[in-house]
Amino acid sequence: MDNHYVPQFLLSSWAERLADGKVEAFRLDLPRPTSRRFKPRSTGFEPDLYALTRPTVAGMDQHAVETKFLAQIDSDSAVVLAKLTRTNIATLEMHERLSWARFVSSLRIRQPKMVKRLRTEASEVLRANFASETGKLEELGPPGDEHTLESWAEARFPGIVENFGLSFFHKIVDDPRIVGPLLSCSWSVMHFDEVEDELLLSDHPCIFVGGLGDPNLFIVLPISPRRAFLMARQHETIDRILSNPPDVIVRRTNASSANQATTRVYATNQSMKSFVAERHALRGNAA
Repeated sequence: MDNHYVPQFLLSSWAERLADGKVEAFRLDLPRPTSRRFKPRSTGFEPDLYALTRPTVAGMDQHAVETKFLAQIDSDSAVVLAKLTRTNIATLEMHERLSWARFVSSLRIRQPKMVKRLRTEASEVLRANFASETGKLEELGPPGDEHTLESWAEARFPGIVENFGLSFFHKIVDDPRIVGPLLSCSWSVMHFDEVEDELLLSDHPCIFVGGLGDPNLFIVLPISPRRAFLMARQHETIDRILSNPPDVIVRRTNASSANQATTRVYATNQSMKSFVAERHALRGNAA
């Protein structure tokens, strides 16, 4: 199953008004930047990225993270995106703000590097905990063939150790220590209808400047070629950002998107080719 770490509904904002319904995808992981056009469903994914290694693990379906959890987040957020691009922040109801805060949280966790790290580190921590609690094996019931807590757990919940990280993927995304601060931020939508250049979308879409505990934190998420969502811990930060000329904001946002992209940035067409080539050269020099 194709698991999209760049949500299809977000990519569709760059494709929906084009005759071919495709986005221009620039590759940044090659000696020279190249581009191809893709339907939103055909890019920004990895096969079985969020899939468990077995059909079921402890009652959890193999594709539950994608088909139940992230599918619901994306469905709810697509409704919010439509409001953000066509109306304004003030029209959002509380449940819609919560849906969008969860979506922003998910954009960090659903990245391939984060998912692979979660798979590895969570299993290592669980194995270490099992190893340190060997005395508890006798408390769990009559003796069997299991000689360790890990073998006891695997006998009763096959696949639980190697899939432990993904089993609480939803709890990480919905962690109130993440979603809470996002909800309490000031929110705004920046409009760039009069700027010559359009916004790029990275395959690492959300730009975080500062940590969640940083009073100067702000987050930028391009949501269409002419709109970008902005949230900040302090409203003064939003005022400071918006005091810049719109073309400067667009260029800085595009530079950040290209800099943090893993392999691709997306555009409506090739009009941003020279800019992408410039950022590609700077990435190469930095490497």
